[in-house]
Amino acid sequence: MKNKISYKFCLRISLVLMFLMGFGLPTFAQEITKPEENAPFKIMVEIVGDTINLNCLDGCEWKTLRFAKPYDLQGQAINQYGLTTLNNLNQLKKNDKLPDFLFIIKRNPTEIVI
Repeated sequence: MKNKISYKFCLRISLVLMFLMGFGLPTFAQEITKPEENAPFKIMVEIVGDTINLNCLDGCEWKTLRFAKPYDLQGQAINQYGLTTLNNLNQLKKNDKLPDFLFIIKRNPTEIVI
């Protein structure tokens, strides 16, 4: 007497094997790695009248960023190279001596939020 293996059983076995093999395969994805030691950076924020001045004292490629009225700071991204956008996170480092940082500066009617 021959044992007949049903189509559904073969399909289940195939799906289980594909599922198990999928976990065994290495995945290759870009990941953001942090340096082992965080390099310091210093930025001074100064408000003079209606102007916002950002002065980098250490750890930046830029020296001064200035936002004068009328400004629309609904979320300006700033990194070690100056003004940037949030979709630019995977930018290659141009200078390994600079720290990696990214912050967003916003201006509300009564405060500055970083």
